[in-house]
Formats: sequence, C-alpha cells, structure tokens
Amino acid sequence: MHARELAKLYPVEAIWVLGISAKEVENISKLTIEEINELSKCGRTLMRIKIPEKPNRVVGIQGLTILMNAEAGNEQAA
Repeated sequence: MHARELAKLYPVEAIWVLGISAKEVENISKLTIEEINELSKCGRTLMRIKIPEKPNRVVGIQGLTILMNAEAGNEQAA
C-alpha cells in the first residue's frame, strides 16, 4: 500500500527509494486494493517455503505443489 501511494504521489522518489524502474512505478500506481491483497497472499505463501538444508538439493515443482497445498489446508483448518 505504501509503495502504491508513493508511486502515485511521488513517482521520482519511488524510483529512488524502492530502486525500481519508471515502468514498474507506473504499474504499481495502477494496482487496486484487491490486487495488492492477492499479491500479499502470494508473498506470504512464498515466504513459508522451507529452504532445503543441503545447498545442492533442489525442490522440484511437485514438492513445491505439495508444500503449497499443505499450507492451504492448514490455513483453512485454522
């Protein structure tokens, strides 16, 4: 929300403070509240993904899907 307001009111400052391009500032300033809420839900989901203990281990898309479905089930149960 803060980024959107900054992009709307002070686009040059948004470019400097947020470190984004003018095109990104334009896109952010056009976001609706619903779009921001949806993006924040995606961000929270991604932040909950556990990083593997071994640096050379890669989590495949199937494992990622299982993790996301498990989180969705936990949130619905709460």
